[in-house]
Amino acid sequence: MTLTKKIHLSLIVLLITSLLLIVFLIHPLFKDIKKNSEELLSQKQEIILLTQESENLGEIKNALETYQSNLQKMESLFINPELPIEFVNFLEKNASQSLLFLKISSIVKNQQEKDVWSSFSIQVSTIGPFPSSLRFLEKLENSPYLIEVLNFKVERLTEKKLNSTFSLGDVEATSLLKVYTK
Repeated sequence: MTLTKKIHLSLIVLLITSLLLIVFLIHPLFKDIKKNSEELLSQKQEIILLTQESENLGEIKNALETYQSNLQKMESLFINPELPIEFVNFLEKNASQSLLFLKISSIVKNQQEKDVWSSFSIQVSTIGPFPSSLRFLEKLENSPYLIEVLNFKVERLTEKKLNSTFSLGDVEATSLLKVYTK
C-alpha cells in the first residue's frame, strides 16, 4: 500500500467513525437535550399556572371571609317556609309591644313564575289604636325579614265588633304580606 492509499484509507475510516459517532452518539444526545428542555419548559408553565391558581384561591378565600357575614345576614332575610314559627313570633312580639290584638288568618304558598324567590302570602289583622297600627306596619317594613306589603286596609271598629277590650276609637288594620322564603 502506498502512502496516499493509507492516508485515504485512514481518512475514510476517520470519516466513517466520525459519521457513526455523530449518528449514534451526538444526535441522540441533542435529541434528548431538546426533549428535556421541552419538558422543563412545560413544567415551568405548569408551575406558573399552579402559582396563579394558588394566588386566586387565596384571593377567593379572603373575599369569602370578607363577605361571609353579609351572606349570613342575607340568609337570615329569608324565612323557612316549612316552619315560619320565628316569623310568627316576631309578629306576635311586635303586636304586643304596639298594644295591638293580632290575628293571623291565612298562609298561602305563592308559586309565580315571574318571582325570583319563592314566597308565601300571609294575612295579618290587628285591632287597636290607629297610631299603634302604623307603628306595627313600620316595624314590619324595618324587620330583619324580606317582606313586601301587598295590601293595607284600615277600618274603624263598628259597635258590633267592639268588646270590653277595645274602645270606640280603635281600628282594625288588615295587611296582606308577601314573605320571601329560602
